Amino acid sequence: MKTTTFLKSLTLAAAAFFFGACQQYYIETQPEVPIKMDTDVREAYTISGTNPQPATFSIASTTPWEITGYESAEWLSVKPVSSALSSLSTDVTLTAVPNDTYEDRSVTLTLKGEGIDKVWTIEVTQVMKNKFYVQPITEEFEGKTESSLTFTIETNLAWEVRSADTWLTFDKTNGTGTGAIETITATAAENPGTERTTTVTVTAGADVVTFDVLQKGGKTLEFVTEELEMLSYAGGEALLDVNASMDWTVTSDAEWLAVEKAGTQVKATAAANNGFAARTAVVTIEGDGLTAQFEVTQDTMFELENAEILEDGSVKLDGANGARINIKEGLRYFTAVLNVKEISFGEKGQFWFFSETDGDFGNWMTVGKFRLRTNNGAVSNYENTYYDDDMSVEFLNTMKTYEFTVTPDAETAGNGKFIFTVNDVTIESHSWASPFAGTDTTFEWYIGFNSATSDGTYYVIESCTITPIAE
Repeated sequence: MKTTTFLKSLTLAAAAFFFGACQQYYIETQPEVPIKMDTDVREAYTISGTNPQPATFSIASTTPWEITGYESAEWLSVKPVSSALSSLSTDVTLTAVPNDTYEDRSVTLTLKGEGIDKVWTIEVTQVMKNKFYVQPITEEFEGKTESSLTFTIETNLAWEVRSADTWLTFDKTNGTGTGAIETITATAAENPGTERTTTVTVTAGADVVTFDVLQKGGKTLEFVTEELEMLSYAGGEALLDVNASMDWTVTSDAEWLAVEKAGTQVKATAAANNGFAARTAVVTIEGDGLTAQFEVTQDTMFELENAEILEDGSVKLDGANGARINIKEGLRYFTAVLNVKEISFGEKGQFWFFSETDGDFGNWMTVGKFRLRTNNGAVSNYENTYYDDDMSVEFLNTMKTYEFTVTPDAETAGNGKFIFTVNDVTIESHSWASPFAGTDTTFEWYIGFNSATSDGTYYVIESCTITPIAE
């Protein structure tokens, strides 16, 4: 009984062991994975047309997946477009090339996983390239009252407009561009002062356009005369028209130009220009804090030939260059007074006041000689010489003033007279017959050298005053 009971127990234990061993052999070590797919993809993406940036989304899937629909959009690249095997997570990138058109474009993508019922639809839109045009204000704002003008903006970007000064405001200062033309009204406040300018700045995206606008002054003080012919060297008057909303005064910055107020005009009176260059004076009108200026120029009666104008307005005549001062207009009877600032005579030096028109006419000085020539085609007195003994280099180098007069001879009807004065001492007074018997009724004169010299002779003439003599 005891033996039978033990075998029975052993048999049961062996059976239990065998069953447990078989069960461990047939069960798999890895459980079956369920099909699943997750993504953070959005239903729609918008990409810039001018500066496109990539868009990305992720896919986590235990089953292969595929993206379709991109084939019709050459402008869009999708990477990757599929996964043949399951993967834990994959990033998908959408990359667009710049849109070089003024039209939006779009494509619909489809994302589907194998064995997954859900289908994702993705709308990708690329907007048109940036459009930004500004038509600025070109007119002037009125100044006496508040006034408004318009300008336009055409853009598909968010825009903003601002002024550099508070006196100019806008009915709209910002907006979201739709590509259509936007009209902006700019309003300038009443201007209590003079003409003024400000800058308008329009910004759209990274682009900036600026333009200046001008507003007239509420108060007016201006010269209406825009241009004035150069005044004659002989002097004279000129009238300048003035537009003013207040009382005003007038001044000149030059002694040679006298100015005075004459109703709504400035009367400018110029003295004769005895200088060797044209000159300019500035006429200034002032009133109620406003100022306006006008330049008046006056001609000179001289032309320089190989001569040099010095800083103080005097003229240096150098014998080596054969320099001359030519008088522009013909003269008949006159007195010429030369102020000599500096003189250096050599042994071959010469000092001429002469005319070569219609023969030879005039006088000249050299060392030892003071010569007169009257050869006008009717009367010839070619080689008369006077004051010879005193024409030394020392004497010539003391010359400070030289006066040359051509005048009718009061004692002999029909005759003319030359009168020469050096340093206020009359050198000669000589009458001659029929001075204007030739073809020319006036003579064209020059001062200086008749020919070049090489002895270092030069002189500096400070001024030359020409005074006509009535016949």
